Amino acid sequence: MTAPAELYTVDEGRGAPVLFLHGLAGDHGVFSRQVPDVVRDRRAIRVDARGHGRSEVPEGPWRIEDFAADFAALLDRLGIDAAHVVGHSGGGVFAMRMALDHPGRVRSLFLVGTSAELKPEIAEKSYSRWASVAEAEGLEAALKVARLPVPNGIRPEHGAGFARTCRAISRLVDEPLAPHLGDIRVPTAFVVGDQDPFGPGGSVKASRTVPGADLQILAGQGHYPFRREVEDFNRRLRVFLEAAEG
Repeated sequence: MTAPAELYTVDEGRGAPVLFLHGLAGDHGVFSRQVPDVVRDRRAIRVDARGHGRSEVPEGPWRIEDFAADFAALLDRLGIDAAHVVGHSGGGVFAMRMALDHPGRVRSLFLVGTSAELKPEIAEKSYSRWASVAEAEGLEAALKVARLPVPNGIRPEHGAGFARTCRAISRLVDEPLAPHLGDIRVPTAFVVGDQDPFGPGGSVKASRTVPGADLQILAGQGHYPFRREVEDFNRRLRVFLEAAEG
């Protein structure tokens, strides 16, 4: 494992902390439409993962455990014992790893469009390929190949950060989280759109492994339901948090 990275953080509101973890090639801004609802009675903490946004880009290679350790160290820095964790896509992978490696730091898991394992052919055709393009041609070229949104403020080192993140996620082929999810003992919900281009199967399979996990399949929704149907997503998150706290 590498040393914890310095992470750019936006911390708003007061009350029970909710830590938002974006997916591959995202940043803290992807959850901006959830903040007004959350900060009415809770604390919203949004973060740029290592290699993304304004955060540090440490030397590689990285492992999924490194991301989980970063977020646990962030809670230490903020003086937070445990937080509700909302994770999207790759951020959901890191959230699950955080719950396994640092169980006392996670109060609940609300996981959106994610998976706990990866097929070898998917890793090769997607994550490994995207990493190679990012290393050779830069982040913007890789995002075009991956058909992912191009964020603002791209820095030259973001290509390396993207590639190292892709290769970390690719480790799910040989080191899947699925066999360990039975150890998670916090309230957990998996939310996935039935039109998610990555397919809803990863969330469905993972939900069957976490004890007591809730599964919500959203009709007509893709990979970013928190952007397209904001009010509905926020309602679901609010209901989940209230139940987890109750």
